[in-house]
Amino acid sequence: MTPLLFVSKVFLCSGLLFTYYLVFLRNKKFHHYNRFYLVASIMLSVIIPFFSVPVTNHPTVYKAIDIISVNNFEKDVFAPIFSSANFFTTKQVLYAVYCCGSIIMLILLVSSIFYIRKLSGKYVREQIGDIAFYNTVEPGTPFSFFKLIFWNKKIDASSNEGQQIFRHEMFHVRQLHSADILFTQIISIIFWFNPFFHLIKKELKAIHEFLADEYAFSGNDRYSYAELLLLESMRSKRFLANPFFGNDIKRRIHMITKLNSRYGYGSRLMVLPLAVFLISLFVLKAQKQHVQKVNEVQLPKTGNIISVFTDTIPKVRKIDRDELKNVEVHDNKVVIKLQNGDSIVSYGINPNNNDLRNMQLKFEEMKKAQLDEMNEKMRNLRENKEREKMMEMEKLKDLKEHSDREMLEMKKRYVEDAVGSKDAGLENDRNMQSELAMKQNLLVMKQNLLREEQEKRINQLIEIQKVQAELRMKENQIMQELQQREAEQRIQSKEEQMEKMKQQLEERRKQEEDLREQIKRLKRSRSTQ
Repeated sequence: MTPLLFVSKVFLCSGLLFTYYLVFLRNKKFHHYNRFYLVASIMLSVIIPFFSVPVTNHPTVYKAIDIISVNNFEKDVFAPIFSSANFFTTKQVLYAVYCCGSIIMLILLVSSIFYIRKLSGKYVREQIGDIAFYNTVEPGTPFSFFKLIFWNKKIDASSNEGQQIFRHEMFHVRQLHSADILFTQIISIIFWFNPFFHLIKKELKAIHEFLADEYAFSGNDRYSYAELLLLESMRSKRFLANPFFGNDIKRRIHMITKLNSRYGYGSRLMVLPLAVFLISLFVLKAQKQHVQKVNEVQLPKTGNIISVFTDTIPKVRKIDRDELKNVEVHDNKVVIKLQNGDSIVSYGINPNNNDLRNMQLKFEEMKKAQLDEMNEKMRNLRENKEREKMMEMEKLKDLKEHSDREMLEMKKRYVEDAVGSKDAGLENDRNMQSELAMKQNLLVMKQNLLREEQEKRINQLIEIQKVQAELRMKENQIMQELQQREAEQRIQSKEEQMEKMKQQLEERRKQEEDLREQIKRLKRSRSTQ
């Protein structure tokens, strides 16, 4: 597969998938499905062109796929495009342009990551659970990137609007929306020339905002939240993060105020015929069966090669005997069938030709000989297995006899010892009792150890619960400290405003005194005149 064919497949596949999204899924309320569909459409657009399934059996299906499939244009259309005899070929120029575009997109991505890293090092970090919180004064905030939230000091976190914005950013963090954006950005670096991937990336960002908005105003007035977006909206310059005020405010307000629709399953089920069409267009490939016409077929007496001499092609095709499946002699033709499904046909041959009959008989004898060899091998294998089984059975019998003899000897010894001396028997009983007592003690020790382990586990669980309670207390304290800091900041800002007001009042008093003195001077000057 040539690079241009692969690029065209990716372009067409992404275009069809995005067109289906525009017609059936855009501006619908099932945002989770739309997010999954857009991410899957990018992955399928890149993966599907690598697959190719040949179809050769059914003639009707072969003709339909031969017309629809893109794979059949590889040799006829895409192969001669790159052929050139100049020093700077078209292929080299296209590769140079592609590398330049990819490098520019990569620089933009790296600059965005360095900007976020710069912000995280510039401002103080406040840990809230597993989330890093930065209180900034940067334009474009608030926004989030993975588990980093960059807040704006101008927004009051304790107010109703501030809490809604915080819930919005927390939803971005919990749902890993930054991973989707980073994935689409990497795909855009590789396929920067494909406009459909850029459009899919834009729609995916909008769906992230729809999902976060829906979570943010849940349990609150949606219209007040829409007013907040409309009044506080501003554009963000960072394309890699998830800004709160920066993604198609008009569509977001429309989706917030839109009621849930009952019907939407039909538009989602339409993806099934689209999948069938994509498979037939990009995956299936029409392939003709290889059929050759011959006038003479010879089977040599020695060797494993069958030489087929053709009439129209002045060369010899050599076929190994293992490739042969069957040889059929008909009224006016001979058909040689191979193991891979191909067939070699010879027309215009006399069916009474003794050579052909002899060839068929030799082939049948060869097949019988192969079957006889296989049967002999199977018989040898069975005989070997039976011999091994007999040897194992004999070994088992020997082991049983040996064990029986040992048991009898042990019984005889025990009886002799019991008859010879009763004291020895008493000592054995005492030893047995002591062994039992030792075993009981070991069992008691094991039970005690198990109880201690259970107590340790219970204590660990209690400690974990205490730690969780302490973490919750710390989180509450942190939230209270944040609220106190914000209250202090408000008080400071109010005090500063009061001081400014006092200064303005003093300036006005001074101006009034100056005006009064000027008026007195004017009166004095008039009275003197």
